[in-house]
Amino acid sequence: MTAPPGPRHDAIGIGLLGFGTVGVGAYRMLADNRDAIVRKIGREFEVVRIGIRDPSKPRIADASLLTTELEQVVDDPRVSIVVEVMGGLDPAGPLIERALRNGKH
Repeated sequence: MTAPPGPRHDAIGIGLLGFGTVGVGAYRMLADNRDAIVRKIGREFEVVRIGIRDPSKPRIADASLLTTELEQVVDDPRVSIVVEVMGGLDPAGPLIERALRNGKH
């Protein structure tokens, strides 16, 4: 399986862990407020990877962003920021620890 294309140019790559109610809300918030966020941070950003549990559910994000292998989100070199919206401690806790060891924010 080939990885989806990387973020544009110097865009900040974002990875989401979870894409249920809260994850979809975060994804929409980023999309709906893109211009204001870019003005505030001075850089483009792009969601480049989304970790999901159930691949059979319909999703609003491009299928190329989705993975059931949650480690791919925290190990992806294109991801600079990991947003954990799964809830609970397992597997979220170990994944966030791994993300921090990988130098993610």
